[in-house]
Amino acid sequence: MLRVLPVAVVGLALALCGTAATARQPRFLPLANGNRWTLRDLETRAATTVSVRTQGKAFVLRGFPGTSSLRVRRVQQNIQAWDRAQRRWESFLRLGARAGTRYGVDLGDAFLWQAVEVRVASKRADVRDYHGKLHRGCVRFTLRYRQPIADAGLEQLSFAPGIGLVRYSDTSIGGPRTSALAAARIKPR
Repeated sequence: MLRVLPVAVVGLALALCGTAATARQPRFLPLANGNRWTLRDLETRAATTVSVRTQGKAFVLRGFPGTSSLRVRRVQQNIQAWDRAQRRWESFLRLGARAGTRYGVDLGDAFLWQAVEVRVASKRADVRDYHGKLHRGCVRFTLRYRQPIADAGLEQLSFAPGIGLVRYSDTSIGGPRTSALAAARIKPR
């Protein structure tokens, strides 16, 4: 009995340390009701707004690149999206995955998120926002479509710790475009 007690105490201490370390990890997409990001096209200055609303135990992202409205939830450091066509949660943004990780996303009701291969290109990217401010330690994703999409498609998404989406690039009929964070309203955790 005396030998079991120290092992149990050490095990509990390690579990608590792991939980504390996870809690301290930066959130790369802060999900809270009312959070919003305004991104501006670097050439045309056109604004895009991404916002978060609470929906039960999940959240709704409005205006996120490649979709008008998307129900999401956090699972540790990752974001899952609800696929209405398949009626299941699907891995969407693996913000906690290692650099080099590749995975597929196939959301039936979000055209630019169908049959796409996502790669965690960097976990330590330096990314500039619309005003030129440098954000260090960003997670950058690259996207590649399994089936070519004529004149459309997302190419890159970058997320800054504690801030969220700071930059994305896509292709349109007018050619490649890049939008960067111009303003954000983020509630503290």
